[in-house]
Amino acid sequence: MNLQVTFRDFPPSDSVRTHVENRAKKLVEHAERIIAIKVALEAPHHHHKHGNAFRVRIEIIAPGGDLVISPRDSAQGHTDLHAAVDDAFADAERRLRDRAGHRRSEAKSPASD
Repeated sequence: MNLQVTFRDFPPSDSVRTHVENRAKKLVEHAERIIAIKVALEAPHHHHKHGNAFRVRIEIIAPGGDLVISPRDSAQGHTDLHAAVDDAFADAERRLRDRAGHRRSEAKSPASD
């Protein structure tokens, strides 16, 4: 699996990178068909009204279509980056499970002609 981690508006952190790598490995265990994962971590912008929350965007490249988890998908952001990463990867796991379940149900249902 190819993993790309991008830090925006703050310096890279080994601790955060390791946390992202561990979450990505766990994600791949549940959906081994993943080709690549791109994670963008963005620091809060202090000049924005709601700029106190970290933003995490995950793009999953996989056969059958890519999946993007963006900050707009989450109702609440986090002031703790590790918690924001955990929530984003939890969303990704849910969406992958839903997609796999949908594919299984399509495969089981008879085609109507």
